Amino acid sequence: MVDAKTYLRIDSALEDATILTMISAATAILEKYADTKFVKSTWIEYHDRFPSNNNSEWFDGVREMPISFINSVSRYIRLSQGPVSDVVFSTYADDGVAQVFNDSSYVVDQTGDFGRIALKLGGVWPTTILRNVAGISIEYKAGLADAANGVPDTIKQAILETVGRLYEHRGDEEATSIPSIALTLIEPYRRFKMLC
Repeated sequence: MVDAKTYLRIDSALEDATILTMISAATAILEKYADTKFVKSTWIEYHDRFPSNNNSEWFDGVREMPISFINSVSRYIRLSQGPVSDVVFSTYADDGVAQVFNDSSYVVDQTGDFGRIALKLGGVWPTTILRNVAGISIEYKAGLADAANGVPDTIKQAILETVGRLYEHRGDEEATSIPSIALTLIEPYRRFKMLC
C-alpha cells in the first residue's frame, strides 16, 4: 500500500480503500496474463479418472506388464498450477472414503511451469474402484513466492505500473489494458499451456 501511494504521489488517506482495490485488481490482471500465482496458495484439484489412452498400441505375442500400463498409457497427471509443493494425493472409493495414495509409488515433478505427478518405475495407479465423479483429489501448494521470501521486485514494479494505469484511467476502457512496461517485466514469469 505504501509503495503504491508513493508511486502515485498520494499523501492523504482518503483513497486508501480505492488503492487497495486497485492493487488487488492489478495483481489479478497480471496473474491471469502470466497464468501463475505470485504468492503460494493452496489448491485442490479433482479428477474423474487416472490418465488413459484408448488408442493403445496393439501387439502380437506376449508382454508382461502391470494391467495399468494397458489402461493407463500416460505415466503422469498434469496439474493446472505450478510450480508445486506439498502434495497430498488421495483417491475416493464408491463409499466416499478417502485413501491417501502412498508417495513411495510416485514422484512430484517440480521442475517445470506446470506440476506433474508421475509414477515411479514399476509403479501403478491405485486399483481402487473410484466413485463416478471426482474420484481423485490432489491438494497442493502452488505459486512463485511464499510470505517469507516475498514477491520478486520486477513483479512488484509491474503491479505498480498497472495500478498507475488503473488510477489514471478510472472509468476509461484503456484502464483494462496492461501497460507495455508491465508486460515486459512480467514476461519471464509467464507460463505457457502445454498441449498434452
